[in-house]
Amino acid sequence: MLKNFILVSLLLTISLSLIGCMQTTSLSDNSSVKEDMKEFIEPEPSDWVTFIKPVREYMYYRTQAVLYNDIQ
Repeated sequence: MLKNFILVSLLLTISLSLIGCMQTTSLSDNSSVKEDMKEFIEPEPSDWVTFIKPVREYMYYRTQAVLYNDIQ
């Protein structure tokens, strides 16, 4: 009797946990995202060279700030 109760409780808990983790809507289904993506233009490879250095620097400092809880 107790084994059955524990087993049912465990299965119910796992099921509810998995249901809570499900994604209800997809980003690709959102019409406003599609509208924004329609205007997006892929940068040229030469432009990536210009953009990548400040992006990497930003990501480095952002990561350091998160690791050390520094909001400044």
